Amino acid sequence: MEHTTISDEYAAAWIEAPGQVQQKAGGVGRARPQVRVTAVDPADPEALREYFGCGKLDTFTPRTAPHLTLYVWQVRGKAAAEVLERTVPYMVSDIRRAVLSTS
Repeated sequence: MEHTTISDEYAAAWIEAPGQVQQKAGGVGRARPQVRVTAVDPADPEALREYFGCGKLDTFTPRTAPHLTLYVWQVRGKAAAEVLERTVPYMVSDIRRAVLSTS
């Protein structure tokens, strides 16, 4: 998948569905946002990293499914805040309400 097929709306859906947003990643007393998207297909996290121009790609194998490899795109700090600024307007879930209430 080429990054030109991704939009902020598409990225918002990925962050809401299989994604995760944390407000205090990084330790006690540090408000450091983190956005993470996990997928079975490595093309999706890679496309998000390419589209936003930031973040880290990683893999992991769940203990409950050792035959499965999952692919992760993760972005933290200022870059995560910028990703959220772009995508939150297109979100409809509790993630949107949580991010907007801390702004």
